[in-house]
Amino acid sequence: MLEDVVIDQQLIDSVSDLVSQGYIIALDDFVYSDEAKPLLDLVHIVKLDIRALTDEQLQQHITLLRKYTIKLLAEKVETWAEFRYCKALGFDFFQGYFFASPELLNGKKAPHNRLSTLRLMVKVNEPLVNFSELETLFTQDPFIYYKLLRYINSAYTGIRKSFDDIRSILVFLGLDQLRTLVSIMALSTMTEKPPLLFVTMLQRAKLCELIAAKLKLSKKLQNEFFTVGLFSLLEAFLDIPAEKLLSQVPLSDAIKNAILKKEGLGGKILQCAINIERQQCFKCTSCIASEPVIKNCYYTAINWSDDITKTTI
Repeated sequence: MLEDVVIDQQLIDSVSDLVSQGYIIALDDFVYSDEAKPLLDLVHIVKLDIRALTDEQLQQHITLLRKYTIKLLAEKVETWAEFRYCKALGFDFFQGYFFASPELLNGKKAPHNRLSTLRLMVKVNEPLVNFSELETLFTQDPFIYYKLLRYINSAYTGIRKSFDDIRSILVFLGLDQLRTLVSIMALSTMTEKPPLLFVTMLQRAKLCELIAAKLKLSKKLQNEFFTVGLFSLLEAFLDIPAEKLLSQVPLSDAIKNAILKKEGLGGKILQCAINIERQQCFKCTSCIASEPVIKNCYYTAINWSDDITKTTI
């Protein structure tokens, strides 16, 4: 419910009716007033814009709202410092892009085991990698091997056949699906960041790949642009500058420049994906493809990333 709605008895009755039907109601950009009190007895979530209220006003709102059985959502949280501050104040939910931003620490280096995992991801995403190479890599990483076995034998996949060796799994899945699964499984071992970051990373990677497909680019470039989207959020995962991370893994200069400088077609597609992800731009006719095409790619990427993470996170 938007902040400019007129609060009268008709509105209160309508909200009460919706709640009785099982709807969950949230008040957007809420500012406390006596007129809003009847709504606070009905709604489930109150969203506070932390950029529209001073620290003192924010604390006053929380004190007043805690008298009601509602959940508090902090919106426009853009940094990890703001997230920690809002969490300490007692907010239940957090909305913003802070989770996709790194907390960069001077002198921090990627641990050796993380570098090994990154190199595994790079190898899996190489267009010409073969099953023998992959089989060797997986046998050297027992945890990823275990997660892959658990996934392929889960009820979610709907596969009745039982798998107990890496070669049969590789042959059954094929390289495309394997690249995706291994990437998310590998990343899930490297950080304790919010699961939504995994979903966002996969969504961005898939969107880059789908845009490349709509442009009728080669399968090799589609795979490359998937990697561009995937690795573009690495610094947010590991809190290490992207330049330092990418200097330690064997990616092509074209992929690195697309991520770091938004150069080339890969960089253009990555920037497009980021803009769409943040709801900042859908006017793609002049730069990538028509708006309906891009929107279709976006919604496909969302559904795909949600499905793929159900059994891998």
